[in-house]
Amino acid sequence: MKDFEKAIAALREVLSVEKNKITRDSALLRFQLCFELAWKTIKVHARAEGVECFSPKSCFQTAFQLNLVDYDENWINMVEDRNSIVHLYEEEEADRIYDKLSDYLTLFEKLYSKLNQ
Repeated sequence: MKDFEKAIAALREVLSVEKNKITRDSALLRFQLCFELAWKTIKVHARAEGVECFSPKSCFQTAFQLNLVDYDENWINMVEDRNSIVHLYEEEEADRIYDKLSDYLTLFEKLYSKLNQ
């Protein structure tokens, strides 16, 4: 949980800095880390609740079922964007995903808050 909290803070930090190629690329990497920690934290929490999930998409669906997150299509969009980053070669695509990171940060923060209750 502490790593997830640190990753969220790191993403928040880079998004507060003026965008250039370096900060954009850093933000995309920090987003990936938040994403990985989010679904893996959900996986651990779900297991403690007696529920198993094995992939990001299934863990986000489980989080919804366990009332850890509200229904929001951005969770599914996030999975797709994270998968796109792995094969990212186009500047336009990087910019498109970067523009969504503030919304994704909000989702991560809400999830963290709910897990911390």
